[in-house]
Amino acid sequence: MQIWYDNVPHPKLVEYKKVQNWVRRSADYLVFPGGGTQFKDGVMNYILFIEKDEHEAQIQFALERGIPATLSVIGTQMLTFSDNAFDLIHCARCRVHWDADGGKPLMELNRVLRPGGVLVWSATPVYRDDNERDRNVWKVHELTSSFYVNCSHGSFDRIHLLEERKVNDPPLCHPMEKQKPSWYTPLRGCLPQLPVVNSGGDYKWPTSWPQRLSSRPASLESSAEEIFYEDTKHWSALVSDVYMGGLAINWSSIRNVMDMNAGYGGFAAALIKQPLWVMNIVPIQQPDTLSAIYDRGLIGMCDILDVTVEMDRILRPGGFISYIPKITDPEISSTSSAGSPDNDDEDKAGSSAGAEIDWRLCNGTAATDYIPCLDNMKAIKGLKSRRHMEHRERHCPKPNSRCLIPIPKGYKTSLSWPKSRDMIWYDNVPHPKLVEYKKDQNWVRKSGDYLVFPGGGTQFKEGVMNYINFIEMSYKDIKWGTHTRVILDVGCGVASFGGYLLDKNVITMSFAPKDEHEAQIQFALERGIPATLSVIGTQMLTFPDNAFDLVHCARCRVHWDADGGKPLMELNRVLRPGGVFVWSATPVYRRDNERDRNDWKAMVALTEFICWKVVAKAVDSTGIGLVIYQKPVSNVCYEKRKVNDPPLCHQIEKRKPSWYTPLESCLPQLPAVNSGGDYKWPSSWPQRLSTRPASLEPSAEEIFYEDTKHWSALVSDVYLGSLAINWSSIRNVMDMNAGYGGFAAALINQPLWVMNIVPIHQPDTLPVIYDRGLIGMYHDWCEPLSTYPRTYDLLHSSYLFGNLTKRCDIVDVAVEMDRILRPGGVILVQDTLDMINKLGPIFRSLHWETKLYKDQFFVARKGSWRPTTYDGA
Repeated sequence: MQIWYDNVPHPKLVEYKKVQNWVRRSADYLVFPGGGTQFKDGVMNYILFIEKDEHEAQIQFALERGIPATLSVIGTQMLTFSDNAFDLIHCARCRVHWDADGGKPLMELNRVLRPGGVLVWSATPVYRDDNERDRNVWKVHELTSSFYVNCSHGSFDRIHLLEERKVNDPPLCHPMEKQKPSWYTPLRGCLPQLPVVNSGGDYKWPTSWPQRLSSRPASLESSAEEIFYEDTKHWSALVSDVYMGGLAINWSSIRNVMDMNAGYGGFAAALIKQPLWVMNIVPIQQPDTLSAIYDRGLIGMCDILDVTVEMDRILRPGGFISYIPKITDPEISSTSSAGSPDNDDEDKAGSSAGAEIDWRLCNGTAATDYIPCLDNMKAIKGLKSRRHMEHRERHCPKPNSRCLIPIPKGYKTSLSWPKSRDMIWYDNVPHPKLVEYKKDQNWVRKSGDYLVFPGGGTQFKEGVMNYINFIEMSYKDIKWGTHTRVILDVGCGVASFGGYLLDKNVITMSFAPKDEHEAQIQFALERGIPATLSVIGTQMLTFPDNAFDLVHCARCRVHWDADGGKPLMELNRVLRPGGVFVWSATPVYRRDNERDRNDWKAMVALTEFICWKVVAKAVDSTGIGLVIYQKPVSNVCYEKRKVNDPPLCHQIEKRKPSWYTPLESCLPQLPAVNSGGDYKWPSSWPQRLSTRPASLEPSAEEIFYEDTKHWSALVSDVYLGSLAINWSSIRNVMDMNAGYGGFAAALINQPLWVMNIVPIHQPDTLPVIYDRGLIGMYHDWCEPLSTYPRTYDLLHSSYLFGNLTKRCDIVDVAVEMDRILRPGGVILVQDTLDMINKLGPIFRSLHWETKLYKDQFFVARKGSWRPTTYDGA
């Protein structure tokens, strides 16, 4: 009904046809009311009437509207359509002189009109007789009678009628065994003889639609019948399994499609239920199958020759090319290949036979949400104590389980961001307990097929955005999104706090233990909000020292003074010098019971011991209060304490990554990065992303800048431009070996977020990542990750697997990637060809679609396949 005016900026037709209701300009749009010269009551009334009884850019308008159309003219050459193609031809004042040049224009219509088909002609000579010109034009009916065309029926369907004419004018064309494609072919002054397809000498009309699509076309050579049915079956499977499910193409954005060498039209037939149309091109140097395409009820035309330039010219910005090279290796031909036509090395990945792995489904009622290192019940039952949340810490099974996680019944593709922040599919995370438990606190509610997140919370009585603004008003130095960029939310609930801070250019690492409230972290990740499973128990968090600009706890249920204050000292470790801790809990603003009074008293003493100072304390209009503490920027306060308790940690040149590291009962000494001995705060965001990080080794400065430049170019030129990944469907991303965070930095303007993983056996670059204003954590890929299944859309790695094969089996890593990736998600692996050839068979045995680009970029897309047998069966 309307298109963007700027896409087709042609005002002349609007002016020329303004009184005929063709098209009109309305602000930024061109609007098509459905009227026309002959459609005074609207085009639908005109269409119903038929059933009952040169202008500027018009074709461009049609195609922009998503309507099949092409540029052509009945001049001196045949139209690029096959004989006997169309069921009906329509002309509404189409300004063609049908009787010109001995009637050749009308004879051309006769050629392309199916025997028994009709021509609908609506023009003034038909219904007006008030001028000489119209009366003369109407004499065209004499020409139609010479064709034996009946005014009520259109075209003839019996060959003997032609033979019975008294005058053989126009003559019958010389019979040819096979008519050549009409490509630069002059118009003829003769009538093609009609095909005979039954014993009575009549032409047989095609089967009714939609049966016609799959019935044997009348024009099909009898020897090709088996090939035709095999071709139909092939395209049906390929489109369903690969094109629709394996190439990450956003088909909802696709309307005008062209098959550049259509064969029998199998590709178009397989897409028939999609809201699109296909122009089927039959190249003139290939077998002429265009007649079969029209017999099937599809459309098409002859060749496009200068292919490469022409593809660029006719494709819309953002459009896709789907290209299948000629493949003879049956192992390779089963994989998808979408991308640039010059990509002659696609699909070499793992061309050897696939690994023989007997895949099984994980068993048990909770298998769909299985997290190996957090659901190891045997290890948990053997714990001597649970006092310090030991049962919520990691206990990985040995050996790793290789069962595959079942997909929940009714699982659907996750909603896209930002809609997902406010609602998710219930069937994707079917956990009703939290809805019931938090129904009075406005966390989450069920609405039809959705879980809806209103943006409320225990401490967010007037909504999370009011709470966020209240924090900044309480302490103006916070300056969301410039001074404060990276924060940690402890006991985050469903992560609405972090989700809405994204609007202020703040990225939040939200965490909570598994099942403290049912599936809260799973809800957060399904919403597209950064989050991870963790607990402050007996071990350090998997984040570096001095990482976060701000730490937040809103009734997070952590006993900060427990075990000599170790939990608060762990926050002190990960909080950046000069950073702040925002604590909103009843001990801050109520203290009407003994427990709250004791908690507040303990917090006052402990924060004094570790040199935190109160910079703000406030209560909002709902009675919710908070206190904001600031960590010191130098060691001066520590050195002036009368009692060295807790003591300063032993000074070490380089701390190891915090991986299964016990909590400390000491204070790490603060880094001095200027002559005054004070810690220097990072540059304001977004300059911070590309500024030299304070934690970077001086010797690595040049490497850092080269790395940034490298990833910027690679992501722009290859990842976003050449791999046919539908980035609009990507929200949750993980870089499995992040280095300096260059991959994430290069994607900063995309509507996604990246969890940067620094493997513990590689150089510790995680402090640099946080200094840049990004987030991440430590991990060992020889173990499963602490996250729920189906939580990431894309997993990326760069030369990771070579190091892993020295310590663990890459099959186990592949199983973990399958566990945490959503159905329809993508892995993007840059590695050596030798390593990719090892990975390819593993992922194909999981029924993933794979492709290779430039012998080093391996892309695989997870489908919905699951094995049918269960582990232990």
